[in-house]
Amino acid sequence: MLLSALGSKLRVDGGVKVLTFIIETAAQAGAEISPNAFAEILGLESRLYTIQSKPGADFSEDAKSSAFLREAFKQALTCPLCGGYLDPTKSASYDHVLRKKDGGDGQAQNCQITHPYCNSLKG
Repeated sequence: MLLSALGSKLRVDGGVKVLTFIIETAAQAGAEISPNAFAEILGLESRLYTIQSKPGADFSEDAKSSAFLREAFKQALTCPLCGGYLDPTKSASYDHVLRKKDGGDGQAQNCQITHPYCNSLKG
């Protein structure tokens, strides 16, 4: 995550700094490697602070995950035939709302995204 915050020209240099830091720190007895130490050697202290430790941001990872999923599901596509969630990047079927044999055309207003299985059962 820290390296992704660096510009593309700095990523290789940043990677070298991080690996060197890990090797040197691991050789020291009792030394600790932390995200804050990485941020310091990469010059990202203020960015890390603004991303990870905003004052008052005391939400647990579970609370953050729950909030993200709650909001994501509000915006998720659903199959109009079964009501289940759709992932059109993996598997989707384009279905005629009004079937062709019943006079439906190929216009956008007559097209709906469905699960392939649901579409095949509809026919």
